[in-house]
Amino acid sequence: MGIYPAALSATEALKVGMDAPKGIKVAKVMPGSAAEAIGIAEGDLVLEVNGEAVESPAGIVAQLGELSAGEEVVLTTIRDGRKLTQTGPMGARPLPLAPGATIDFGEVPYGGGHLRSFLEKPQGDGPFPVIYFLQGYTCQTVEHGSPHSPMRKLFNQWVSNGYAVFRVEKPGVGDSAGTPDCESIDFDAELLAFKAGYKALLKQDGIDTEQLFLYGHSLGGVVAPFLAAEFQPAGVMAYGFVLKPWKDYMFDIHWDQRIRMGEDLGQAMADLQAGRHLLNAYFDDELAPAEFLKTDEDRAVFAGLMSYDGQDHCFGRHYSFWQTLDRKNLPAEWQRVDCPVLAMYGEYDLAAIDDRGAKQLAALINRERPGNGTFQLIEKTNHSLLKMDNFEEQLDFATGQSEVRAAYYQNNFNDQFADGLLNWMNSVMGKNR
Repeated sequence: MGIYPAALSATEALKVGMDAPKGIKVAKVMPGSAAEAIGIAEGDLVLEVNGEAVESPAGIVAQLGELSAGEEVVLTTIRDGRKLTQTGPMGARPLPLAPGATIDFGEVPYGGGHLRSFLEKPQGDGPFPVIYFLQGYTCQTVEHGSPHSPMRKLFNQWVSNGYAVFRVEKPGVGDSAGTPDCESIDFDAELLAFKAGYKALLKQDGIDTEQLFLYGHSLGGVVAPFLAAEFQPAGVMAYGFVLKPWKDYMFDIHWDQRIRMGEDLGQAMADLQAGRHLLNAYFDDELAPAEFLKTDEDRAVFAGLMSYDGQDHCFGRHYSFWQTLDRKNLPAEWQRVDCPVLAMYGEYDLAAIDDRGAKQLAALINRERPGNGTFQLIEKTNHSLLKMDNFEEQLDFATGQSEVRAAYYQNNFNDQFADGLLNWMNSVMGKNR
């Protein structure tokens, strides 16, 4: 669509007669975008998309992401106190590629339909070494169309240094069609989608399949060993990932992470004690939430632990997603990987909690195949690849409003992160030749 959405403050809401903030504020309109074509202007308030209320900046991104290029969109807006209806076709979002880069849009067969794929290639004829980017757990698009997106900056650095970058949308996301919705599938179904993407990548023109690397970010680092064990790429890079069972990770998140954030330990322990039997019923007994959440108090406690929406979703995914993931033996899967592995931990990565998982993975790989595992500490860097001067600045980012976070995204990408990955891949390719 071509807008940068921002949260509406209580003061701004009062100025236009709202009792509480509703919708989003348009912080910027991209030149030449569909939003500009239908008359959206900076400062407009967007209340509805096709009659559906807009709840947040993330919400409108998801709503617009469900629409395809050419599909009509109706926006209900407020400008200068007047309510407007603005209508027009969705445009194909221009991606801010690296200079000279090209992009191929593909369709990956999956589940009776197809997944949208993206292959960005450097200037020249190739064949190019290629990186298959494996995204985290959310059901957001992997277009990364904002020039301020850390992943967009990462992709462009890779492409500018001679690497192609491939990625595939999850089922039901973006221009994918005829597939189940991302929010309805479990981990096994999502894993099949990533494997379908790998098979499609092997058939692409202009890439060197002997120099194919996986980069798993966050939960993508959990997906990575399943692909690497089956297809044996040239190398695997994993950042911000988990090595232990997911249930154990949930306990760690609500204890170790809260300690790092300076929260009250007594309250953290009380929350865990109140929810332990609920997590056991969910993960060990593999019950649906409706089967074991019998009181409002239990539902509230479980919501605090698993971001439960009161229906069938935890952290925005179907409850079965996390149950099927918890059953996986991740160390055993990594033991099957017969290629170099770079295990990374960001010093201020609250999602990964600490460096133990990355160090354990490097040691595990080296026990199986000496010399193949490398641990790398990424100093002063958080889960989003943003560089912070100190941990207090990371807490400011983690707890800040959308405007605060947007400023960090725009200015704090750690360029040295991409440089480190490039050096490692170049070293691996040198050994392979």
